[in-house]
Amino acid sequence: MGSSSTRIRAAPLPFWKPIATTWPVIAESAAREAEVSAIGAHGQTVRHRPHAFDGTGYTVQLLNGHLLAELAGIDVVCDFRGRDLAAGGQGAPLVPAFHAALFGRAGEDIGVLNLGGIGNLTLLAASGVVLGFDCGPGNALMDEWCETHCGQRFDEGGRWASGG
Repeated sequence: MGSSSTRIRAAPLPFWKPIATTWPVIAESAAREAEVSAIGAHGQTVRHRPHAFDGTGYTVQLLNGHLLAELAGIDVVCDFRGRDLAAGGQGAPLVPAFHAALFGRAGEDIGVLNLGGIGNLTLLAASGVVLGFDCGPGNALMDEWCETHCGQRFDEGGRWASGG
């Protein structure tokens, strides 16, 4: 990765941000660049309609994985959402697998709610079946309200909310 600043500035938006965030993550993990096998990136979702129209649906992300790989000098795995939709999923295949690894317990039914911009629910069945899907807006609506009424992109530290 070496002299990343030149490559980052040469990359058009929205490609520079995933590249710029790659180096600090690697540095903080104590991994050497040669030990990094791949970057996983799905890009910025601009339209997501699972199961629409033909039952498969579609999703659109702003990311050129090939360009990211060239600029970063590391293989890139991308288009997770499109592949998951093609397989009948909701387009978010990594979170349920992560939840299963972290929270799954044999013989127990467990639900995990992830409140990001969009809320995601993962159901971990006692039988071993893992089901994950979007369940509605998460913080996206509050973030938009904060930007409009407070002049900030989000309610940092919950300061506005703690005011009652």
